[in-house]
Amino acid sequence: MATNLRKTIEYVGLDYKKEMSKIALINVGLLIVTALLIFFTRIILVGAIAIFSFAFIDYFLFTSYSSKKKAITKDHSVEFIYIISYFRIFLENKNNVYQSFNKLFDYSSNWLKEKLEIFLKAIDADKSVKPFTDFASQFDLPIARNILVSIYQMVEQGETGDQLNHFTVLFEQMNKALNDERKDKKNKSFDFVMMFPIIGASITTIALTFGILSAMEGMLNVF
Repeated sequence: MATNLRKTIEYVGLDYKKEMSKIALINVGLLIVTALLIFFTRIILVGAIAIFSFAFIDYFLFTSYSSKKKAITKDHSVEFIYIISYFRIFLENKNNVYQSFNKLFDYSSNWLKEKLEIFLKAIDADKSVKPFTDFASQFDLPIARNILVSIYQMVEQGETGDQLNHFTVLFEQMNKALNDERKDKKNKSFDFVMMFPIIGASITTIALTFGILSAMEGMLNVF
């Protein structure tokens, strides 16, 4: 698990040791605050609240890295669709596969430019399908592999009408899959918003419960 967490943190461009130190300092700070509260208030219930807070804050911190990774991965997938649309235009304008890939540099992010450069160098050194599948593996998009294999077939068999049509069909499937995903995400966001009143009521109930228990504990201490 620690290895996966380290990979995730480094994937989003952060330093693993610094992030672990930051989380440790936050936990130590919370522990000190909790100890002081228990000491001055003499309310043991504060400890239970603190444990809940520790768990919530740590969960939030650790899941934030995964959320950032998902967002970056999503951006890469969207960019792949974006550049493949340009690639298709370049092919239709009578550029060959290699020329079309080279033209993509002007429309790519720095991250993708680096991947494209590695990819094109690999094509020069290896005439098999491997450079294409390796490039596809950079994107969390299942259909990316099919599209890159289709492009490889163009290199092997030429940019014929059949090959271009096959590539176009795959491209349209990819666009449809992305649009369907966006609609599904939008619907889920509406469902999440509808849960806010329930969550708010639950938090209020918990807060009132803790307040009543604290008051009762204080009264018992008096007697």
